[in-house]
Amino acid sequence: MALLLKIYGYYYTIEGKNLFLDISEIINKRYSTDSSVSDINIVIKNITEKFNDIMQKDSPFDVKLNLRHTENVRKYSIANKSENSKIVYIYDGNEMVHGSPFASFSAAHKALGLNPSSNTCNRYIDTNRLYKSKYIFTSKPIDRASRD
Repeated sequence: MALLLKIYGYYYTIEGKNLFLDISEIINKRYSTDSSVSDINIVIKNITEKFNDIMQKDSPFDVKLNLRHTENVRKYSIANKSENSKIVYIYDGNEMVHGSPFASFSAAHKALGLNPSSNTCNRYIDTNRLYKSKYIFTSKPIDRASRD
């Protein structure tokens, strides 16, 4: 499923990123003795349903053109590029991380001690998912009322 999300370009949508993270989370816990996943069958069923829903939508990539994946990503990025650079707000709980907002993914990665070329911001931005059970990445500031 994860491979198909990448091949067809769904990974680059918010829904696709969230599903990709769901799949990663369940795979990362497959050998764990932690029973935080109460019923694996329900989780897998939910992932399958989300996957089927996403696959019913038009693919962001036209795979029939037989282009390399990197070429599809480049075309998609150009077509969906914002006029403004991607500003990253990182929150640790209710507080912005020191230096936030960041003018680039690279600067945000450096502030967290990650490799500047990491894919972490791209993977988590605007998904409302916690990175390392601690950080939220957004492209817009979170208003105070929604954090309290």
